[in-house]
Order: sequence, then C-alpha cells, then structure tokens
Amino acid sequence: VKLDFVKAREWFLQAVAQGHVESQYKLGLIYHKGHGGVKLDFVQARQWFLKSAHQGFAHSQFMLGMMYNKGEGVKQDFA
Repeated sequence: VKLDFVKAREWFLQAVAQGHVESQYKLGLIYHKGHGGVKLDFVQARQWFLKSAHQGFAHSQFMLGMMYNKGEGVKQDFA
C-alpha cells in the first residue's frame, strides 16, 4: 500500500467515530507533524491527544508532555 496521509486521516476519522482510541492519537500526530496536506496545527493535535490521553493511552500522554516541554501550542511548562 502506498503511503497516503489523506487516506489515512479519512480512515482514522471513521475509526474515531467508532471509539477507537489509537486513531485519536494518530490524528493528533497528523496535525502535530502537518502530514498529508493537513496544515500543522498544534491546537488540533493537542485536542486529539487529550481525547485519547484521558482514556489512558500512554503515547498521547507522552506527546502532551512533549508539547508542554517544547511549548507547542501551549504555554511551556516544565513543572
């Protein structure tokens, strides 16, 4: 299968609609990196990471920590 972030995003959105937590994380990554023609958007990335982090998804919790560490779309906070 050819790498295609636009198609991946479409499939992730369908999975999210069915409650798939890891797809929330993957959407966060797409927005965090600006993949597939999706504009880099730390606010959107944070929202997707938060959704899955609140459901205990450790990768999203880590990404939120990194965003706060780097001040990406949030006030930088080392505490």
